[in-house]
Amino acid sequence: LEDQHAAVILAHGGLDALESKLVAERSHVLVEGVEGLLGGGDLGPGILQDLQGLDHVLEHGEAVLARVQVFRGAQLDMAAGDLERRLKVRDLTFSYGGATVLEGVNLEVPAGEFLGLVGPNAGGKSTLLKLVLGLLRPQAGRIRVLDREPGEGGQRIGYVPQYPSFPRDFPITVEQVALLGRLGAGRAPGWLASLLPGAYRHTDRVAASRALGEVEALDLAQRQIGSLSGGQLQRVLLARALAGDPELLILDEPTANIDQRLEGEVFDLLKRLNERMTILVVSHDVAFVSGYVSRVACLNRTLVCHRTDAVDGEVIHALYGDNVRMVAHRH
Repeated sequence: LEDQHAAVILAHGGLDALESKLVAERSHVLVEGVEGLLGGGDLGPGILQDLQGLDHVLEHGEAVLARVQVFRGAQLDMAAGDLERRLKVRDLTFSYGGATVLEGVNLEVPAGEFLGLVGPNAGGKSTLLKLVLGLLRPQAGRIRVLDREPGEGGQRIGYVPQYPSFPRDFPITVEQVALLGRLGAGRAPGWLASLLPGAYRHTDRVAASRALGEVEALDLAQRQIGSLSGGQLQRVLLARALAGDPELLILDEPTANIDQRLEGEVFDLLKRLNERMTILVVSHDVAFVSGYVSRVACLNRTLVCHRTDAVDGEVIHALYGDNVRMVAHRH
């Protein structure tokens, strides 16, 4: 290829155009032409470093073709790796006014993980969730959720808040709460249509009923939410999150307002759900949550991850400080 012609193909056609041309002609490709593609952002700096050492024209197009094909494979591997990471946080910092709440936080959550996020009050747990959900914007660093920017995941993300965001005396049934998780599901863009009366389809009602059945709350479908106990309401909020069939489920202290027996039932359910989705759960009870999750992310302004078998008194002391009372208990 003439160098000018090569630059045009490489810069505008990308890898497909380059590979097709090389396969067709097996022509000479100038280093300047490949650098033109690099300037377009289609190849990585590793190839540029290799080619900058060459001070002559590549005599055989096959050599460049081989490099392109290797890089294409590397691109696919990297893309697959990003998709396998349901959550990726890099060098995240956030402050309220002059008070730093999160500093240099790094976290990766692979597909299929059950991760517990623990830490003291005001340690930054709820702030981190708000950043992941797109409710706050980071002041430094970057977050990717399901390989998208925060807030762009839609129904692929299910969220269960610590407290309901509506008054308990609001006139709405359990079934209607679960159906809220289907707003916009499978519809063309345009949120207004999903809010109109009668907008729910049969598939939406089936999905809501299935979610209520999964949390053992189907018999409550026609009850008003104001008549539910704390444990029942928490199950209904979980059903709302499950109705959209999420890939990533995020829960903010889902057992904070229920007794210990129900706490175990909720986490048993989450363990079963983890067979088909990635789960991130915030908890105040590091000892209890360690019996269910695969890793524990300890957050107190900065974040450190531990395997559950590595959580000991030293880790807890580093996380919570001196004001920790250790209680031994056996069952």
